[in-house]
Amino acid sequence: MKKITMLIFMGFCAIGFSQNKATNAPADQNSQTVLLPAAYYNSTVTAVGETTGVTSNNEVDYTNLNVPFTGTYYFRSPDAVVYDNGPYFNVAGPPDISFLQDASLGMGVYGFGASFINGFSIADDVVLTDSYDITSIDVFAYQTGSSAPSINALYLQVWDGDPSGGGATVIWGDLTTDVLDTAVATDAFRQLESAPGDTSREIQRATALTPGLSLTPGTYWIEYSFEGSGSSGPWAPPIVITGNATTGNALQNNAGVYAPVEDSGSLTPQGFPFVMYGDLVGGGTACNESNASNGFENGYTSSVDTPQHVAADLTVAMGENMSFNKATANFIMPDGDTVVSADITVYADDFGGLPDPGNVIASQTAVVPSSQTLLGDFPAASSLDVTEVVFDLAPIALAGQAAFPTTYWVSIYVTTSAGTGGPGYWEITTASVVGYPAVYSADGGATWQVATGADDFVYNFEGDCDPLGVADNALGGFTYYPNPTSGTLSLKSVNNIDSVAIYNLLGQSVLSSTIGATTSDLDVSSLATGTYIMKVTVEGQTGTYKILKN
Repeated sequence: MKKITMLIFMGFCAIGFSQNKATNAPADQNSQTVLLPAAYYNSTVTAVGETTGVTSNNEVDYTNLNVPFTGTYYFRSPDAVVYDNGPYFNVAGPPDISFLQDASLGMGVYGFGASFINGFSIADDVVLTDSYDITSIDVFAYQTGSSAPSINALYLQVWDGDPSGGGATVIWGDLTTDVLDTAVATDAFRQLESAPGDTSREIQRATALTPGLSLTPGTYWIEYSFEGSGSSGPWAPPIVITGNATTGNALQNNAGVYAPVEDSGSLTPQGFPFVMYGDLVGGGTACNESNASNGFENGYTSSVDTPQHVAADLTVAMGENMSFNKATANFIMPDGDTVVSADITVYADDFGGLPDPGNVIASQTAVVPSSQTLLGDFPAASSLDVTEVVFDLAPIALAGQAAFPTTYWVSIYVTTSAGTGGPGYWEITTASVVGYPAVYSADGGATWQVATGADDFVYNFEGDCDPLGVADNALGGFTYYPNPTSGTLSLKSVNNIDSVAIYNLLGQSVLSSTIGATTSDLDVSSLATGTYIMKVTVEGQTGTYKILKN
């Protein structure tokens, strides 16, 4: 009783646990190698498109060509996006503009033939490193001079390899069955860089429903064709990245013969925007980290009758990600009291064995317990009970690293049935400290410190675990916060940070800096509100991260 009373005034957070597995990944952009399909080397057919009339007489040479990877992978994104192949506009509006870069890069094609009636279809590839049930795919088209939306049919099939190379098989769909769900205007227009303002080519987003499309890890080609009510096209606009004439490795099917998709002016390979939606198959391997009770020794208060918060550390194993979805903790409360709800907060580690208050990974408030089980009396005081409390969480993605384990911190702050009149103590044990010892905050989470250094919380943290895939391009020992941010982004690394660059989702560099230190504060206040990709180089290794600017 004495220790419990003392700890009402003492806040702290940390955890010890025995780790099995843990993983769940964030959305990241990855620098993978893009290979040109067979048609780029052996086809005698030229892609057909709506052109400006600009052509080049130069010979195509792919010997030293570097084809950039323009896609973004997502892991359990809220809107079920699995993969986005690249941007369909490069100047944000409204309206958004897809500039054909004729003046700066000598390009000459507005869009490439994708008309079902005329025997054209477009194909582009995606590499998956996990298994997915794909529920729908968005592709893009326009019809010059027609009011959007004018697309009224969409045909789509999926190959298990390069359709121009021989040996590949169609594993889903065909080019005869209409799978169009919806077609909508995007308020984005394909225009000439040298003559902006034309609104005759509004890009449309067409959604194909793909029931039964289950894909295991591998390389796939998405081939599609349109019908529309307009007289022009339909045409497929290519990926656009300001200052970059090469955007992919796509193919055009012309009545059964595949051609490389190259711009007629720059003679550079093009890619096409498409977005895949779906569900991760199996949701990963069940995993948990836990620390067992030692006969109900004691507890630290973490309830609304006091500003004290406590937390336990949760380690994601090296080479894995975790989707954290359940927390079980023992709470000591006066007889008859129960937990009504809890605020559960997950923090990043500050690299010093404490939660980083400036880097909150997730916060779920007023979480109602899914179950409560009375375990018995608290030995030191029969007027107190020990109750096992289980909280089911909306899945929280905790990113792992290839070369290091990754530490996070979990704070559980409860409201009991006694409200502010009755405390709730999170049970501790001195028998095992696995990971970091218990820590607390006396000021509601603003600052943190170690409790005694000799005890740990009793808990079981559960989730789904998956090995890192090609999309998980993160650096060991590097962290950044806060995210989202409105002004300053703080960078920390175990090793020296060489440089950092921030790109918008159109692939345009909007900020870059040479660091040359293990810590740095990056001023992003000048950036517009939105989502950005940050590329960080540490001792020659590059990682990519999504950041949000408020």
